[in-house]
Amino acid sequence: MTTAKKTARTIGFTTVHAPSKEHPSVPYHVALLRDSDGKHHVRKTFKLPEIGQSFDLEGKGTVSHVGIAGTGVMAAGIALLCLENELNVVAKARSAAAAEKLASAVSKQLAKKMDDAQASSTAKRFSTTLAPSGLSGCQIVVEAVAEDLAIKQKLFSELDAVLPPNIVLASNTSSLSIKEIAANCRHKERVAGMHFFNPVSKMQLVEVVKTNETNDEAEKTISELAHQLGKTPITVKDSPGFIVNRLLMPFLNDAVRLVEEGVSEPATIDSAVKLGLNHPMGPLALVDLIGIDVFVEIMRELQRKTGDKSFAPRPLALKLLNEGKLGRKTGEGFYKY
Repeated sequence: MTTAKKTARTIGFTTVHAPSKEHPSVPYHVALLRDSDGKHHVRKTFKLPEIGQSFDLEGKGTVSHVGIAGTGVMAAGIALLCLENELNVVAKARSAAAAEKLASAVSKQLAKKMDDAQASSTAKRFSTTLAPSGLSGCQIVVEAVAEDLAIKQKLFSELDAVLPPNIVLASNTSSLSIKEIAANCRHKERVAGMHFFNPVSKMQLVEVVKTNETNDEAEKTISELAHQLGKTPITVKDSPGFIVNRLLMPFLNDAVRLVEEGVSEPATIDSAVKLGLNHPMGPLALVDLIGIDVFVEIMRELQRKTGDKSFAPRPLALKLLNEGKLGRKTGEGFYKY
């Protein structure tokens, strides 16, 4: 199910480098859009558009202040995307060192994407806090911490205890039950899932995960934010793996099985999938990108929630996990980096 918001997709764009009285800050981009009725529209943006990217045709939207709980890769990606779309961002970190590291990462990415004046202006809309109460001025808080139920439950309990009940609390979990994450919250009606995909800047889909206690206002706010960020929200029931990971993870697990059985080398298996299924990335390279530790945890969660033994992570994945070869983040997994 998707929201009925009027959107259009990018079919072309140009970049303007010459400043004018109306647009002194350059470069900026002018996107040519086409809606579902075949009508054309033009939108100006400082963020480089991508062909097929969705734009909201109903204005900038109602979300202006976003909180992010977490400082890792996904948290940084979500923060950067929000900033590029002219939103204010406050990120909660667990330590001063983590906050400084995130701020530095965001600053470096802004410098790569914008000129000095734009990057400096955009960075002013980003701040960090160590206290949950520091997120009280936000309309929605997106959690992006470790894929660990106990950690998420503790965080959501802390946020729920100090933040006004009108602030939506959304989890970026890829597989954990939203209902279980919200188990210790008083205001369960404002808790839902907002599952971005990695890399945040490129992946179009956002899974909006709704429990039987999530109210319509929370779902609407999350979908609204997704549209503002140029993403396509799809609402899904709170179920093991939601839609994408329920289908994808067993596929990746079977790719690991092929390596175990000596059917072929990882590079050959990945090439076969890219050429034969038209996937942009092979399954084993994708496992390395996700992180073998995260992949194993998702498979275990799917097995736990469904009771289906076929979801058990393959022995080779467990071996790499035990050896600390977690993929790209450690420099070695199915490939060396």
